[in-house]
Amino acid sequence: MKKENQQKTLIKDLKKIIKKNSEIIVIIHSVSKNGIQRRMSAFVIYKKQLINLNCYIEKLEIAKRDKNQKLIINGCGMDMAFDLCYKIKCKLFGYKKAINNQQYKAIY
Repeated sequence: MKKENQQKTLIKDLKKIIKKNSEIIVIIHSVSKNGIQRRMSAFVIYKKQLINLNCYIEKLEIAKRDKNQKLIINGCGMDMAFDLCYKIKCKLFGYKKAINNQQYKAIY
C-alpha cells in the first residue's frame, strides 16, 4: 500500500513537469553487440531547464538504472526510444492519451 501511495504522488509530481504534449528527449548512450540491450537517458524541458527523468523512471518501475545512472532498456525489433516514451506517458496519462500524444526526439 505504501508503494502505491508513493507512485501516486510521484505521478502527480511528474504531471506538473511532463504535459500530454511534452516532447521527451531520449539519448541512446550505447547498444550491446547483439542489439538487445541499450543504455539511455530521458529528459524533458520544463521552464527552460533540462530535467533528467532517469530517477523518476526507475521509481515508476519502467526501467532500472545501471551504476552510471543510465537506464537499461531491453528489447529489439522496434524503436526502443519510442517504447520508453510510450511507457512513461501511459503511466502518467493512460493508454488512450498516450497513443495520441507521442512526441519524442531520439539522439544517437
